[in-house]
Amino acid sequence: MSKTNIPEPDLFARTSDPDTSHAAAKAYSGKRMSSAVTAIIRMHRNHGGLADYQQQYYWPWYYAIACSAHLYRQARRIACDRGLLRDSGARVTLAVTKRKQIVWEACDVPPPVLQRCEKCGHLLGRE
Repeated sequence: MSKTNIPEPDLFARTSDPDTSHAAAKAYSGKRMSSAVTAIIRMHRNHGGLADYQQQYYWPWYYAIACSAHLYRQARRIACDRGLLRDSGARVTLAVTKRKQIVWEACDVPPPVLQRCEKCGHLLGRE
C-alpha cells in the first residue's frame, strides 16, 4: 500500500455516543476521511513530531476543506491504527494550561491489531 494512498477507513462512533454521532459516522465519506489521513501524515512528514496544539495550528494549510475543527484528531487516530503515526514518547507542556500533550510522529511500523465487537464494530482494544 502506498503511504499516500490510504484505503477508505471504516468509520465508527463510540457505543456511548448519541444517535446523531452514529448517523454522522454512517453518512461521512470514507474518501474524504482518507484525504484527511493523507493530510495529517504529510503534515508530520514535513514538520516532524507535533503535539495537538501544533497539529491544530497547521491543519488548515494541509486540509483546506471545510470540516470540524477536530477532524485532525480523527485522522491522526486512523493513521496510528494504520501504523503511519505513533506516540513518540515525548511530551510538551502547554504554557497556558501547564498540562502535557503527546508529541506524535510519522513512522512506518506494522499497524496494531484492532479488536472490534463482531456485532456493533465497537473498538475493544489495540495490540
